[in-house]
Amino acid sequence: MRRSPQLRGVVQLIDSRHDPTNDDEQMLNFLAELGVPSIVVLTKIDKLAAAEARPRVSEIAGLLGVGDEQVIPFSAVTGHGRDELAEAILSLVAQPSWREATA
Repeated sequence: MRRSPQLRGVVQLIDSRHDPTNDDEQMLNFLAELGVPSIVVLTKIDKLAAAEARPRVSEIAGLLGVGDEQVIPFSAVTGHGRDELAEAILSLVAQPSWREATA
């Protein structure tokens, strides 16, 4: 990742039913240290009751130390969050390399 001139950002997938692992936290910290933009996608959001989903997003965002707006709830089954994720990825791709921003 440190050497990739084409890297625009990273999408990190986390299962919404479980708390982030130490590895999840370490990866986000690593990306933050490098200055790489990152998007957190909470997968399997369809497995949670509708009333549980929004509080769970906030809870996981808090555990990771990121804002709710940096976390996208997503379901491959229902398509929930698909458009938001696509927009976020397109926005990352449109940005100059993070290397240029930190140079």
